[in-house]
Amino acid sequence: MTTPITFRCPDDLITEIDSFGRENFPANTASGCDRSKTLVAILASGLNSLSESIPSSTTDEIELLKQVLKDAINQEVMICVRQELANVIQPLDERMMHLEQRQTGNNQGLLSSKLEILVKHLVLDIQNILIHINNNQ
Repeated sequence: MTTPITFRCPDDLITEIDSFGRENFPANTASGCDRSKTLVAILASGLNSLSESIPSSTTDEIELLKQVLKDAINQEVMICVRQELANVIQPLDERMMHLEQRQTGNNQGLLSSKLEILVKHLVLDIQNILIHINNNQ
């Protein structure tokens, strides 16, 4: 089933349509082509192109939305990392204070000193990580 369509077309556009039609749908007509087949092919091709591609303004909006989401996710991840590091640092600080109290009251020798040094280095490493994270935001 087909439906006839009548519309006004600028002369320069009809010239281009006829040129395309003569190459693809030649016919023994005044225009040298079958305009119905030509216009159907042009419309079908145009509709197909529109449905397959996204206009660049929409693409830009999608990229902007992706960046906003990525930034929001990164911010949430950093908050979680800070909270988890704080949860790790607090017990280590408490343990170090406990070790220091024990050592001042009763020197436990070389093992206690090495453990204390290791804990201090671990706390410093975690604090440096936090500083690095804060500087990158």
